[in-house]
Amino acid sequence: MKSFWKPVPEPQQNIDDVMQQAREGKVSRRRLITSLTALGVSASAAGTIGAAAEWLRSRDRSAPAQGGQEQRNIQQHDHHITTQLHAANSTPNAAPTPEALSHPALQARVDALLQDYHPEAIVEDMLSALPIVGHDAIRLHKAQEFLSFSKLNFRMISRYAVKDQVVAEWVASGVLDGEFKGLIGNGDAFEIPGVTVVSRDAAGKIVKESIYYNLAHVQRHLRFKTVAE
Repeated sequence: MKSFWKPVPEPQQNIDDVMQQAREGKVSRRRLITSLTALGVSASAAGTIGAAAEWLRSRDRSAPAQGGQEQRNIQQHDHHITTQLHAANSTPNAAPTPEALSHPALQARVDALLQDYHPEAIVEDMLSALPIVGHDAIRLHKAQEFLSFSKLNFRMISRYAVKDQVVAEWVASGVLDGEFKGLIGNGDAFEIPGVTVVSRDAAGKIVKESIYYNLAHVQRHLRFKTVAE
């Protein structure tokens, strides 16, 4: 029987477009990973993002950066991580009370990090039900994070630029005492792998930061707070 089906070339997409399609259930996990690798994402990062996409629905190895824009984005990401780790590890671990969150020293550290974000930047963290939009919301999110975690570190596994985006594979380690975004720590050290996709505008400011991790792995180290709790 003659087939009248003809393949239609797919339009060029960026990583966020492919991830959004997966979150909406429009592509299978296999197709998601194939699309991501075609964009230059490594197989391990694509696998992590695929696992993240599956979780979100229910509630060719990247070449080194070659262009000037990509190199700048890598350097800016280096500076971003350094600033974030300095802020996190120079902030005493404490409950995120209004008094602690408004402490001038903590606010100064968060301000230094916010300089890297566009005023209307969007941060997507799988622990947050909604996107974190704008400086005020990002400020609160980061301040809570810095107070909640101690001995925080990011070990980079691989990192590469795709046009105006940087894809960073990492392993986060540290200690969580108390609760953060529904995670409950017991003071024990943890290690959690993840992937961050950072998009910057022409001025070099972060306009979108998407953080993905395999929550099944997170649950091996940290407990989720249930509704009943």
